[in-house]
Amino acid sequence: MEIIKDLQILTNYSNFSTFYHLLDKFKFLLGVCIWASLGVLVGGLLLTLFRDNSLTC
Repeated sequence: MEIIKDLQILTNYSNFSTFYHLLDKFKFLLGVCIWASLGVLVGGLLLTLFRDNSLTC
């Protein structure tokens, strides 16, 4: 009986743990998207500021 109680405690904990794990993954992916978009914006700004006129078509 004690093993069954331990398993119930573990499954209850794993449900919360899975939720927080998914929340951490979501926050990580959101952060990656934000930093990538900022990098694209800064890169585009630098390209427009310092582009070489001979390379334009």
